[in-house]
Amino acid sequence: MVPALSNAEADEILAGATTLTSLRQSADDRRACIRFIREGNVFPYDSTGASGPRPNVVFTEDDYDHLLENVRATVRVVSAIAYPQRAWGMAEVGVPGSIVVVRDMAGWAPPFIWAHELWHTAGLEGRTVDTPTAIINEGEEPRPTGNELNEYEAAAYYAAAP
Repeated sequence: MVPALSNAEADEILAGATTLTSLRQSADDRRACIRFIREGNVFPYDSTGASGPRPNVVFTEDDYDHLLENVRATVRVVSAIAYPQRAWGMAEVGVPGSIVVVRDMAGWAPPFIWAHELWHTAGLEGRTVDTPTAIINEGEEPRPTGNELNEYEAAAYYAAAP
């Protein structure tokens, strides 16, 4: 089972995502003037709920759908995602509240993954060119040092903020 996430840990992750989008890593990098904040309390869920299955590992599209349908939250934290491939996060483009992120057994839950998935729920796709230093990179491997935004991405983050 995934180690429980506390309100303080969620706040720390969101503060990290805010920092990532506000730093400039290179001359071409842009800052997004936004702040990620938590609304409401973090709560645990068990994998068998009265309303239906709540998987702790996402192996199939059905697992993902059950998680979205049966756990009412903006961000759902699981111990692994193996669908459609190994990933650290997933979200449906343009569907707020469809985020699933991994927090591994050691408690690792990287802020850049949360920033990246929040981007998708705002209706925005990732870059089509692999850019390892970009938050919005669609590469397959997690890049904990990636914090670059281009001008379009920074403006889009700002426009998507409530």
